[in-house]
Amino acid sequence: MDIRLPDGSGFDVCRKMRPNGFPLPIIILTAAHDIMDKVLGLEIGADDYITKPYNLRELVSRIRAQLRRAYGNCQMQIAITFWWMTW
Repeated sequence: MDIRLPDGSGFDVCRKMRPNGFPLPIIILTAAHDIMDKVLGLEIGADDYITKPYNLRELVSRIRAQLRRAYGNCQMQIAITFWWMTW
């Protein structure tokens, strides 16, 4: 989720999702590099905060790590698909 959404703040979305029991990992992927934005994002419930530009392999590894934390090391194959490739 980006913190700069066209119709509001990603911080506000994150704040609303966590108290309502939203179980999926939230990863903030944004151009905002300010340390206070990073701290705020993590404090209000994001599981990770990644700044642009980012390395695609690192992003995929972080997504997989969050899915492992959320769902454990099950035997299910996790495929992450972008329009040009699948991991």
